[in-house]
Amino acid sequence: MKRALFALALVVVACGKKDAPTDQPASKPAASAAPSVSAAAPKAAPITLKGAYASKRGEVRVASDAPAFVHPDSKDGLGEGELTITLPAGNGAATGAAKGALGAQSFRGWLEDGHLTGTLHPDEGSKPAMWGVVDATVEGSGDARSIKGTVRASGADGQVVREATFTLDKK
Repeated sequence: MKRALFALALVVVACGKKDAPTDQPASKPAASAAPSVSAAAPKAAPITLKGAYASKRGEVRVASDAPAFVHPDSKDGLGEGELTITLPAGNGAATGAAKGALGAQSFRGWLEDGHLTGTLHPDEGSKPAMWGVVDATVEGSGDARSIKGTVRASGADGQVVREATFTLDKK
């Protein structure tokens, strides 16, 4: 009985198949709904953005029952500098460099959905040698992108703490 029903189903499906229209030659290719390669939108390119920062003494928050943080009397890391970051076309790895009051540094980070995070590491022999973190927002699109964010940095012993805000754009 099951075989008979299966055979009947095959016959119904096969009979429902329509032949190609006779007014169209069988050798003519069907039109494709996919756009051609030449009509595709141009792919966005990576972009390098530059800007200045002015670092100041950073705020250090401690628990209310902990001893107060005492900033050492140091001028290391205070002042102006320049930050350059190259963003990918979309989400992905970002690279860059900084120079100035926080020393010479290399930047490595990640851009995802308009949020850029990363680290600044001192270049070998840099004085002062400051490590930092970047937390930023990327606004705009294509060549009109800009970055607004904050750098928080410290020396190797964590005693000298600095912070700076920055805006980077295409120069």
